[in-house]
Amino acid sequence: MVIEVLADENGTILALGAPDDSLISKHLRLAASRGAQTAPQAPPTIAMRPRPGQQCHLVTLPDELANISLKEIHRSYRLVHHAVGPRLEPVAP
Repeated sequence: MVIEVLADENGTILALGAPDDSLISKHLRLAASRGAQTAPQAPPTIAMRPRPGQQCHLVTLPDELANISLKEIHRSYRLVHHAVGPRLEPVAP
């Protein structure tokens, strides 16, 4: 599952959300309605608009976080950047 993460410069999560699929083109929607096997998968797009000093990233949730609520992720994780891209890291208690 891919989620949007809005974070400040320190990696503190400010908001979480599901990617906005309303920006997928009409052509792709029509192809998807005709058959899921023939329709190409459109990449998720970012819908949140960050303010100065904030960044918005698309983050793939690891399997161990798939059953955790967004509220719990917001409270217990922070965004970190690695060579492979942004990921969530637990906050020290």
